[in-house]
Formats: sequence, C-alpha cells, structure tokens
Amino acid sequence: MTRESDGDAGEVVGWPRRAENARGRLKMRKQENEAASPYAQNCCIEIHDSELDDISLKGADAVLHFPKVYVHSSAGRPSIDRGTGWGQEAVLRIGNAMITGVFLEESRTANGGVHSLWDGALTIDGTVSDNLVPIPLDVHGAVELEIQCWGETVRISGDSARLELIGEPKYIERFEPEN
Repeated sequence: MTRESDGDAGEVVGWPRRAENARGRLKMRKQENEAASPYAQNCCIEIHDSELDDISLKGADAVLHFPKVYVHSSAGRPSIDRGTGWGQEAVLRIGNAMITGVFLEESRTANGGVHSLWDGALTIDGTVSDNLVPIPLDVHGAVELEIQCWGETVRISGDSARLELIGEPKYIERFEPEN
C-alpha cells in the first residue's frame, strides 16, 4: 500500500484514512446543506436577492412582507466570508412610518407576483448597512429602509424596526467569496 502524508506534521496515513476523511467531508457537506437552521452562525439578509410582495400600513406602522429573503450565514462576516445561502419568509415592521415612492406593477407581473429586489440599504441611527439587514433586528431609533427594483426606489423611515422570520429556512446554496 502506498502511504501519503495528509499534511499533518509527522503523521503518515494510508488509503483507509483518506477514505475515512473523504466520507467525513461528504458528511460535513451534507450536514451543511441540510442543517436545521443557519442561525447558529452570524447571519444577515441580503436585500438584492430578496423578494417583496406587499407593503401596507397597519395603524402608523409599515409592514413589509417578504415571501423570500436571502439569508447569508457564515462563521465569519455574513455576505463577505464563506458560508451558506438560505431562503425564508419574513415580515419587517417599521414604527411610525413614512413611505415615499412606489414600485412599478410591471416588475411584480414579470416576476410571478413579487418584486425581485435589486439593491437597498438600511440606516439605523445614522449607521448605513449597504444591501444588508442584520439578524436579529429589533431596534428603537431613527430607521430608514431604502429598497430598489426596476429602477424605482421606495424609502420607508420611522422610529423602530423589528424583523420576524416565519417558518423554516430552506437551504439554497453554498457561498464562496470572490478573491
């Protein structure tokens, strides 16, 4: 049998160990793909891959319903470091809201009843988070959400923001950063 080093100092291994390592890597990938929840790591919503189907006013609060938000989960920095992508339903509530702008109905029609968001930003007390919404989110203070779709921009400002994730997250993909 040919023996090879697996890179550990002073350790020499043969094929049985390599096969065990290969099974372990496959098992790890399967567990990553089928993990019960991405929320054990650092997470955020990426606005540009999320879908919005409704913005309504309930009293003084804006309620945004997303049939699917794109959640990036990473042991490092979400949306920057390697991790996984997940889809999940969500509702975002912005207190004492003022809404400006509208999306074209054509964008909803072209995307099967949802507005497929292209870009956006969330500003909390003057700190801008470009294209990202933190998870968890339950803040009181000056809030402005800007979302874009088909060249149109909707801005919602208020004095609080609370995110509710609904149902179970569904695995979409593995995320590898570009070098």
